[in-house]
Amino acid sequence: MRPVYYKVFDQGRYMGTYTATELQTMLHCGRQVPREYAADCRRYRGRYTFVLVNDSAGLSLQELAEAWDSERLRILRAAGRIT
Repeated sequence: MRPVYYKVFDQGRYMGTYTATELQTMLHCGRQVPREYAADCRRYRGRYTFVLVNDSAGLSLQELAEAWDSERLRILRAAGRIT
């Protein structure tokens, strides 16, 4: 299972992107806290907001690489760069 990442904001200021495990250590919260607060758009401890990062829509790196290669080739063919 791949880690889930969250963008973290402290009173509206971007802190960074972290996994739930990293946030558990940083903010002394349970691993489920970021997921629950992100889903409800609530502030944790009145200051932290979490935004779920869904970067690949559940695709593996291999699937993403294959999709990129096919699109790249399609564009190059359309531009006449390759035959």
